[in-house]
Amino acid sequence: MALCRSGNAGKPSTTTAYPTFCSGSRAPSCDGTNGERHLRLGNLEVGLISPLSDNSLTHSNRHLALRKRIRKQRKVLPEQKRRVAEQDTARNLLKLGAVLHAQRIAIYLSVDGELDLKTAIIDSRIRRALIYAPVLERNTLRFAPLRDDTDLRDNFLGIPEPVTNAYIAPCHLDAVLTPLVAFDNNGTRIGMGGGYYDRCFRFLASRSRWLKPKLIGIGYEFQRIHDLERQSWDIPLWAAVTDRGIYRF
Repeated sequence: MALCRSGNAGKPSTTTAYPTFCSGSRAPSCDGTNGERHLRLGNLEVGLISPLSDNSLTHSNRHLALRKRIRKQRKVLPEQKRRVAEQDTARNLLKLGAVLHAQRIAIYLSVDGELDLKTAIIDSRIRRALIYAPVLERNTLRFAPLRDDTDLRDNFLGIPEPVTNAYIAPCHLDAVLTPLVAFDNNGTRIGMGGGYYDRCFRFLASRSRWLKPKLIGIGYEFQRIHDLERQSWDIPLWAAVTDRGIYRF
């Protein structure tokens, strides 16, 4: 799979037209203000992965410390172990019916030691599924078509994203493969702290009405934590997939 990186804005991509909004009283909006506000962390110290239970730490500080520790372990993972973990994760991911039968699937473009989804993308293309990637616009998370010839450029957080003006409404996606820093046995997810996914998919809080997309967290097995404190704005995962297995919530 060869994707083009571009520092300049390219021509808008052409794709099958889907609404960029969802009808109904609880239509998803990706420009809310709830959620954590930390956008980026600086240099990180080495640490061991363990749940933090010190009551003197605030919720925010506990999450910041956990992010630092896990991101460091993720970054220093040897390349050979990383490749094996990516292959094992892709193999497990393709066992999920929600992924195998998805016609419109959102992925992420890996940074910061995240598991690479190239194998999953290639498999989805073979099955002729439509692939989308997230695009950040200030407080907004949108999803744009991703093809072999799609131009990419880094956003203000250094994450590659498609150069396009064409987007799909999040409620029209079948499955969303989400990056994460940590998740627990109840489907609680911790991301990088920007709150983008929680705001964009807050309509899933009413699951009796919105049955898709399925949010599927992707990470290494060491990113699974026994128990995480869930906040009111946290949107839980439907499932998580690691190099060691599949976890359904």
